[in-house]
Order: sequence, then C-alpha cells, then structure tokens
Amino acid sequence: MGMQQDAGKDVVTCPDDARQIYTSSFKPVKKYRLGTEWERPLVVTDTGLPATYVAENGQPGIVDLLRNMQRFGWKPQYEQGNLIALHRTVAGGNPQNPLDKEWVTLEPGGQVEFSSAAQRTAGKLHGDLHHFEQEIVAVSDELGLTLLGAGYLPTSAPVADLVVPKSRYQQMWPSLNGKPESIDAGCRTGSVQVSFDYKNEQDMVEKSRLGLAITPIVTALFNNSALRQGELSGVESWRMERWNQYAPERLGNLSRVFDQKFGIDSQLDYMFQLPLYFLVRNGVYVPGDGKTFAQHAASGEATLSDFADHNTTQPPYFRIKKVLEACAMDSVRTPDMVAAAPAFWSGLMYDDLSRKQAWELVQDWDKDVRDQLRTDAPVKGLHMSTPGGRTARDVAKDLLKIAGEGLVRRGEDPALLQPLWDVVQNGSHAERVVAQFGELAHGGKVANEKLVSYYAPDPVPRHHTGYSRPAPRQGDELRV
Repeated sequence: MGMQQDAGKDVVTCPDDARQIYTSSFKPVKKYRLGTEWERPLVVTDTGLPATYVAENGQPGIVDLLRNMQRFGWKPQYEQGNLIALHRTVAGGNPQNPLDKEWVTLEPGGQVEFSSAAQRTAGKLHGDLHHFEQEIVAVSDELGLTLLGAGYLPTSAPVADLVVPKSRYQQMWPSLNGKPESIDAGCRTGSVQVSFDYKNEQDMVEKSRLGLAITPIVTALFNNSALRQGELSGVESWRMERWNQYAPERLGNLSRVFDQKFGIDSQLDYMFQLPLYFLVRNGVYVPGDGKTFAQHAASGEATLSDFADHNTTQPPYFRIKKVLEACAMDSVRTPDMVAAAPAFWSGLMYDDLSRKQAWELVQDWDKDVRDQLRTDAPVKGLHMSTPGGRTARDVAKDLLKIAGEGLVRRGEDPALLQPLWDVVQNGSHAERVVAQFGELAHGGKVANEKLVSYYAPDPVPRHHTGYSRPAPRQGDELRV
C-alpha cells in the first residue's frame, strides 16, 4: 500500500532522495537470505482452458482455489471486496516480519504464484516448495483444476486478456493496447524467480554484472515453453521470446550495469527516466499517465513509496531492487527443479570464490556478445554459441560445477543442483516435449487433454494435511 502524499519526510524531488531504497537494504553476510517465486498457468483439468476468476458454466474458478487453500492456515487478502491473495507466516517465523511470510498471489491472466518466505538456505526453500505443492495440488485436484508447469500456456485457448480484478493490472492495461505481445506475456506466462541480498554498493554492482552476464545461460537451462495453442512455438522459450519484445525501452538499457561508473546513482537516474505505469493513493492504484518518474518528482507529489512501487516495474530479466532478482527462467513442473534455481544462484552469489570463478568465465563478453546471447537463448537454448567456440552447454557445466562447490562451502547439499545437471546431460524441457509428442514433428497439434496430463504436477494423497516429500514417479529424472 502506498504512502500518503503528505508524508513530507518521504517526498522525493530528485534521485538522491530515493537513494535509501537501495542503501537501507545493505545486509551483513551473516544475515543473507534467499527467496523464490513460482508462477504457473491454472487451467480447468477437463478442458485445458484457463480458469476464470469466479466459477462459470459449472466450472470452478480461481476464487474457489483460494478459499479452499485457507484450510491449511492461509489468510485471505481482499482488494475492493475481491479475494486476490493469501498469506501466512512460516513455522517458527515472526508474524511482524514480512520476510517470514509466504504468499499466494495472482498474475493478470489468473496464473498462480507462490512466493516463499526469505530463508537462510536453498535447502529450506526446497522443503517449503514441497510443502506448498502438497497443499495446492490436493486442493486443485478436488476442484478439477490443474497447475501447468510450463513457461507459457501450452494448450489451445481463446485470445488472452485480463482475468484478475486487481487495480494494479487494471491501471496498467490501457498502456498495453496495441501491444499483443505484452498482453500475451502478462496473461499466459509462468516463471521461476530467485531473490538474493547484497552487502554494499560494490557488492550490488558485482552481483548484478555477473547475474546479467550469465542470465542467457540460465534461461537456456530453464527453457520450457516450446508449445503454444497446442503447436510448436518455433522457439524453446516462447515466454522469453515474448519478454524480449516487451518494453524495449526498459530491456535496451541492461548494458548500463557494465559501465565502469555504474552504481546506485546511475541506477536511480535510469529509473527516473522510465515511464510510470501507476501510482498508489490511499490504497488505490491510479494511472501514471505516461509521465516519467522524473516528471512526477518535479511535480512535488512523489513519495519514497511511489519510487519503491515504480522500482518493481523493471523488466523481468534481472532486477536491481531492495534485493537482486533473477527472473529469466521459465516455469517448471516440480518443486525439485524450482529449488535448483536458488541453489544455483546462491552457490555462485553467496560464495566469494565461486563468484570470482564464475566472473572469470564471462568477464570478456562485450555488449554485442551479451545482446546476442539474450536473443539466442530462447531460440537455440544450450546449443547457442558463446565466445571461444564453446556452446552454452559447455558454459553451463562449468557454472554448475562452480555453484556446487560454492554450496558445499556454504554447508549445503550440491545434490540440489541435480535437476539442472539432468538438463545439461539430457536436454532442455523444450527439447523433451518435442520428442514426447510425435505429431509435432509433422506440424500437428497436441490435444489439450494430453498437454494437461504432461505438464501436471505429481499427484498427492487426497485430504493431505501435512508435509512429506513425494516419492518420484517413473520418468522424473528426465522431466523435472
């Protein structure tokens, strides 16, 4: 919720007034935490069509899912009378500390997102992900709904449009008129995201540079949206292909992080020049009217809360916020694969030796190389070429080895990375789905019922109320 305009001490008139958004987030290493987010399209099991917000034509709605999840201790959050989210404090957590809260929220097209509490280790996130999965699969199965572990809705469905009645989305939507790729990206995609901390400005810069440099390799490891409308999309990640076309004025400035003088000041200058999508006043979202944040600040009405909200609208690639966010990963089917993401990033970012070794692999890549890799990653995946005659698969192997060693030094289990090693050895999820359905090789179309079955989560015991790690099913080693 935004601050009141009359909060004088929080008025922002120039970039330096917003500097504390970043500096107040500095953390000593001993207080580092990790977070992860997991978005998935939600469909009606029998039809493969996206679930509606409320029940229609005898089919359950998203609200039914949120209501039934409350039996597991989730608390509802409403906006203008509409149920739009759930939250709860993790076991042993402090109810007053927002870092100890888990959330279930909704994306514009009704995709369901789980946001973890901030945990000390990737291993703890692994357990939290499995716990949540047991709960939501039990509820969705009872309702006849299915979460699809894919980066883009693979089933045949009508044209995408806004489903969820959140005022934030309603204010953003007019700016997307005439931009079908943006609506598509907002309503049909699912992702995995990881957030991690920084201790000071230099640490923020170093982690951001490494993160942006290796993101195309990580994208290739997670490519999982080769299908749309039941047909081949023509690329391994239709989601990232779409996002690469979204808001080029935002994505086009990623190279600024590699400028010699990059730091908090230049990040602030960048954010001040971006257009506002919305403002929050008295808990209500209002349109940004196309103004840049600099123009808004010049009006004398900008607050620190306004800038914090604006800072969340950075492109979903690699974001510099109160935490650093790695976003360019397609959604996947199992908690093990999701947990591999924070294990990978923490093994590199939270171990000084690992970060140094990883940077040595990519430090000579210039802007042209990085831009080309960002373009190639959704298309060619692990087969794309990198400098020195190496493929992305070669670089991924090196990074996984370095991350695993970093995890060991942090006292974590490098086996958390096994799902990513499986991808390196056996091919991306996008490659596997093409092999799974022979009809695709001849320009055919896969029926919705087959796709729902393929991308569905593992089954869980009905009426499940506790947590136990599910036993693997046949083929999981190749489809995680």
